[in-house]
Parts: sequence; C-alpha cells; structure tokens
Amino acid sequence: MKWGMGGRAMYQTVMVSLMVVIGLAACGGHGTGPVSTDVAQDYCRDICEHDATCDPTTTETLEVCTADCVADVSGLREDAFVDVASCIAAQACTASNDLCLAECTPTNAHERWEARCRTRVVECGTDTPAECITSGPSDAGILCLLTPSVMDDLTACWDQDCLAIDDCMGAVLDAAGIDL
Repeated sequence: MKWGMGGRAMYQTVMVSLMVVIGLAACGGHGTGPVSTDVAQDYCRDICEHDATCDPTTTETLEVCTADCVADVSGLREDAFVDVASCIAAQACTASNDLCLAECTPTNAHERWEARCRTRVVECGTDTPAECITSGPSDAGILCLLTPSVMDDLTACWDQDCLAIDDCMGAVLDAAGIDL
C-alpha cells in the first residue's frame, strides 16, 4: 500500500493516539493486586479524617491513625480497598461501615473459594455454607478484600484433612500479614 503525505500523517496520528490510549488504559484504575503504600496512605488518610470528624473526642492523631491503617491493609486488593475506603470516607457519621463492604466485587478466585468452601463445610460438618460467602454488607464480605493470590492459597487449604483446614488457613493469613 502506498501512503501519500496525508495518508502517512494520518496513519502516524492514529498510531500515536492508539498508543496513548493503550498506555492510559494500562496505567489507569486500580488492579486486584495488593494495595500500594501510596494508595493506602491516601485512602487511609481519608478514612481517618472521616473518623476524626465523626468522633471529635478521639485523641489519636491523623498521622498515627493513617500509619495504623496503612499497616493493616497488607494482603488487601487495591481496587476493593479503594472502593470500600471511598465509601467509608463518604458515609454519614451514623452509617455502618459494614455497608461499604458491598462495594467489593469478588474475583474468580473468590468464587472458586466459595464453591470449594461450600462443598467442604458440608463434608467436614464444621460450619454452615453461609460461612463461605465472600462478599456483601457483613463481616463475611471482608474476604472479598483479599487478593486473588491469597484466596487461591486459602482455597488450597480446603484440600487438607478436615482437622487441618483451620490451621492451614491461619498459616496462609499469617504469611500474608493479614489479621482478620
């Protein structure tokens, strides 16, 4: 194909535009990997400012609250943390923060964990399948915040002997620095 001056310039313009769009898509948004320190810092600060506004009697400084929050987000998904933290920071002071857990969308790893959990809790007779829920506006929704790699490691625990499952899950969470 022969390009004239106008055709080549148009082709180059289209290619440059396409590269910019691809570059922005790759850089934009928050992924399902662990929360970065910079993102944790920003959103933890928002949560702490909200908490200080809602409880003016608190004696904890914004800096201490933010540092504690950043230390607690190890093993959490960045995309889910951003959604939940944004929700918490925007809530009325009287609203329950648990409702913000519904902002988290489970990944395929969470769905695999839930399916395997439902099978194994029945086989082991230890819990009810309701304990396997990985999302929603309740304490169960906290699992949705975990990274897919942590969820995959937790799913592998279901392959253990029934008596070893809890210890396996505890070891996975400890290794990931997660304190539920």
